[in-house]
Amino acid sequence: MMEDSKIGYGRPPKQHQFKKGQSGNPKGRPKRRAEEVSLREMFRKVANEPVLVQGNYGPREMMRWEALIRQLMTMAINGKPRSAALLAEIREAFRFDGETLIVEMTDSDLALL
Repeated sequence: MMEDSKIGYGRPPKQHQFKKGQSGNPKGRPKRRAEEVSLREMFRKVANEPVLVQGNYGPREMMRWEALIRQLMTMAINGKPRSAALLAEIREAFRFDGETLIVEMTDSDLALL
């Protein structure tokens, strides 16, 4: 009779309780499938994240892409030839025609995406 008083909400009968060393969910929760993201989308997502940059007039928030271009410009101005060449490549790849952005991509560029 004393045994019956231990049965109730949160206290199942002994024969329905888990045995010692036995997990309550042996198979576990099914793993969630990771969403497939293209390299292009990942690059855009990361490049457009805001970042805090320390400038001459204190900290300033800007997009990572803008911070990268500013850093390349600074390095090019300070005489780093590879930075100047890379900046020229980027400028050529993203030429502007008035207000329209024209992006020229080669087959090798597309293969990287």
